[in-house]
Amino acid sequence: MTDFRISTPVKDYTDVVGGCAFARGVYVGPVEPGPLSYFRQAGYTVEQLPTAPPDASTLTDDDAEPAPAKPARAGGARGKASADKGKGDEPITPQTQEDDQ
Repeated sequence: MTDFRISTPVKDYTDVVGGCAFARGVYVGPVEPGPLSYFRQAGYTVEQLPTAPPDASTLTDDDAEPAPAKPARAGGARGKASADKGKGDEPITPQTQEDDQ
């Protein structure tokens, strides 16, 4: 949510209005659309603050971009051998002409 700096029309006003806690006539923070509309209509000074890029030290795993998906590997002999591994099959050995006789 975007942060705003809002000043009350009454100097040094301290109280909560629209869920925003004003201290000495100023509130800085996020504002819901309803109260924001009220502040603009009621003569409050409303400034939208620039959005700063997130600080790397405050990022969580949820903020990180997901890793790109790895491409699927074609079956082939290597993929087949690893897929059959551990199923109790005997290893396949190449046949020679002598084995045929």
